Amino acid sequence: MKSKIIWIFPSILFVVFVLLSIKELTLTPVDLFLTSPELYKPGAAQKVNNTFVTDVADVLVPWKFYLSANQNISCDGVIHSRLGTFAFEGVKLPQGLCYPWEWTRPYSRWDSFWLTSRFVGFFDALNWSQFFLLTFFYFSSVFFFSHLLPASAESRLAVLGAVLLTTSQAVTRDLQYDVFVASMGFMMLAVGCLFRSDAGKKSNWLFLSWGLLTAAFAKTSIQGVVIVTLMVLALLIIQKGWPYVVEVLKRSPFPIALVLVFLFFYFKGSGIIFLSYPSEFLPSGSQNFLVLEAKKTLAFGQSILTAIWGPILWSFDSLDPFKLYGGFGGREYPSYDNIVVILGPVGAALGLLLINLRAIRFGTKWRIILAISLVLILTPAYRYLYFRFHQWWISMMIVALVLESLVSESHSESERPIKRVGFLAALVMVVPLILAFFGNLYEPQLRHALVGKGIFGFETGYWDQRLATAMARWKLANFWSWLWIGSMVLTWYLHKAKKLNGLVVLATLSGLGASTFYYNRPQSRVPFELYRTAEIRTPTLGADLNGRRFPPNIGLLRNQPVAGIYDSLTVSFGDLTQSF
Repeated sequence: MKSKIIWIFPSILFVVFVLLSIKELTLTPVDLFLTSPELYKPGAAQKVNNTFVTDVADVLVPWKFYLSANQNISCDGVIHSRLGTFAFEGVKLPQGLCYPWEWTRPYSRWDSFWLTSRFVGFFDALNWSQFFLLTFFYFSSVFFFSHLLPASAESRLAVLGAVLLTTSQAVTRDLQYDVFVASMGFMMLAVGCLFRSDAGKKSNWLFLSWGLLTAAFAKTSIQGVVIVTLMVLALLIIQKGWPYVVEVLKRSPFPIALVLVFLFFYFKGSGIIFLSYPSEFLPSGSQNFLVLEAKKTLAFGQSILTAIWGPILWSFDSLDPFKLYGGFGGREYPSYDNIVVILGPVGAALGLLLINLRAIRFGTKWRIILAISLVLILTPAYRYLYFRFHQWWISMMIVALVLESLVSESHSESERPIKRVGFLAALVMVVPLILAFFGNLYEPQLRHALVGKGIFGFETGYWDQRLATAMARWKLANFWSWLWIGSMVLTWYLHKAKKLNGLVVLATLSGLGASTFYYNRPQSRVPFELYRTAEIRTPTLGADLNGRRFPPNIGLLRNQPVAGIYDSLTVSFGDLTQSF
């Protein structure tokens, strides 16, 4: 592989994060803190960029701040469960309770944030830990796709695939959560090594793959272990066949035994909590099946449209029709927040312009697999496989299909590519304009219906701002609309001119700009010192918090007693005793 092209993405990424540090900006959604009862001011909700990442602001940021700002807070405690009483080493909370942090989130210890926070401030440590995470995932993707593609493929295509996957919705959505991105990076390295092991005959690659797979397990939850295992098996079977998997397993009794022992001790605490309260974590069967399936189907259709029109039709920072399905199954349906298969502007362009179905030969299997995966979403299995499995799997399948179509396509003059591009441009531009026409026609009704709706619907101005943003995009009077359309046209030109380096640059710029940093919007830092001096404010001027309670973990920012703890495996205070 030519060395220059592989450094395009990390170089641009490095420049961006340097600018974030110089400008004192952060990707962390600290604007959400301004809507809490602690710092609430009328009008603050209008400034919120992304209401989908409340967990980051309410849970992860307070924990990281508390643990990095306080030293010598380890403690010994016991937890009472249905399985018995167990001792653990935990973290002392402000009110004196000993909380089993590493039992509930053992993977959080393997975060570069803890190292970077020793040398730079809190927000810079968060920023650079995200840079290292994206860079690691990118190089893991390059290694993975270089082994997934046939030997005859252009090696630079692996770089293009890595850029598309690294800026995909799967990575973008989970970037600030510390449970899946790094795990998937290790998983891809492990799969690449298994491909190179020649069914386990090359013992060095075989043992390296099991080591990397263990790292993938260590950087995720119990759910993640199941997801990683399923994805490894599926990729091996699809690419190499079932006999290859059997041969690998036959040659791996010792590594398998070591991994099982590791999993037992590593997830002992999480396993005790899970087995003590399984009903808290398994899907509920109380939803009406027909209603749930109908809503999932509609929401899934909308998510497919998002892959074509991107943020022009709807998005988290304008109008989000996916929320209409919130009462019909929660995360048990595809939504913008989890399963939407958006890959950024260049991803949509590649998907629509470059996948020549008649030219694909060896890529046929990826079409079939992708079709099965999409249908699987609409079955009850969606609820038990967890939405993140579908989110990651479908993103990888789309990138694989795009890359293999580029390898196998053979354009002919009869295809009339100019006509295809013209049709696409008309499709992308006309549909929003039709939406804008009806939006103008029913704007008063829309505004009336939106007031008081949604998570932060307690301010009229919040929805006024988002309705105005949506209308601007429908009228193609918005920067993001033209970025999306322009990147499609430029992608087509660069591909026809066979300028793969330029295509990688475009994929990097549009992917980072319209996916990674569009979803994780850079914003001014809100100093946590405000929480230590601010008094709880009563909303005024007609604003109503609609019963929105103070998120439990934010008390950690003030070093004050917290009312409860929310983590991936929640432990009730009633289950804890302390022994310091």
